[in-house]
Amino acid sequence: MKVQEIADRLHELVKQGDNATAYTELFAENAVAREPNFPGFEHVEGLDNIRKKGEALISNVKEIRSRVVSENVIVGDNHISLGISLDAILKDGSPFKFSEVVLYTVVEGKIISEQFYY
Repeated sequence: MKVQEIADRLHELVKQGDNATAYTELFAENAVAREPNFPGFEHVEGLDNIRKKGEALISNVKEIRSRVVSENVIVGDNHISLGISLDAILKDGSPFKFSEVVLYTVVEGKIISEQFYY
């Protein structure tokens, strides 16, 4: 899969909130994820651990009120960036709003890393 095809499919899946399919279709088994300031998730290695991280985060969400995903931008030959904003209510009833930029690195037709900036 070419970088543009991966970027387009990733954009579609993230807009739908379907990270599970994105991981299955687009990520390498040895992918890594880096979060700058999220305790316990600063650096996660391996697709199974990335999935578990995503499941743990979403398990605390009661309702997603809005999700905005920017158009993808391809940087260089193998990087994709997306801006993502979320307005949600957590299971404890508290509001949760955040915005981030995610930089994905593609090698040999698979995403090998995702780096979050917020």
